[in-house]
Amino acid sequence: MNKKDIRTGVQCPHCKEFAMIRKMRNWFCPSCSTFDKLAHIKAVEDYFLLIKPSITSKEFREFVHITSKDTANRLLVSMKLPYTGENRGRIYYPSKDFFE
Repeated sequence: MNKKDIRTGVQCPHCKEFAMIRKMRNWFCPSCSTFDKLAHIKAVEDYFLLIKPSITSKEFREFVHITSKDTANRLLVSMKLPYTGENRGRIYYPSKDFFE
């Protein structure tokens, strides 16, 4: 599978569209008007399975289509993923129970 063949973005857990946008500290689906605080977790799982078993803040922002570095960092830290490095050099990895 080629990386450019993978649909990026956050998939709506309700209607399954890859159209969710970040709005008021939630993910919002303009297709079905669903709000979800944790929809990005599935996107990170997909990234680890389909792209590679690590992710940086920049890769996360590109994959889920957000521009804010602060938001990306806050979301990644909230997932309590193991990481190496500090600040700009931080790389996140899936935890042992991440895919359960």
